[in-house]
Parts: sequence; C-alpha cells; structure tokens
Amino acid sequence: MMRETTFADILEACDRLPLEDQENLINILQIYKIGNGKKTS
Repeated sequence: MMRETTFADILEACDRLPLEDQENLINILQIYKIGNGKKTS
C-alpha cells in the first residue's frame, strides 16, 4: 500500500536536485501561486 506524499517528502527530494533545477522549481511555484490569486509576499 502506498502512503501519502508529504510536503516534507517533496522538500527532501528537491534538496537533492541540482541548484539550477531548484531555482526553476521555485520559479514555477511562484508563478503557480500568482496564478491562483495568492499573495507572493
């Protein structure tokens, strides 16, 4: 049986990415946040 993926799991996996990929992921998440009408600051 599979368990749910937690935000901590995602952060841990992201930490193993090369720096450029981490920066790209941050940009994607910021765009997603803006697109959903959330505050960015």
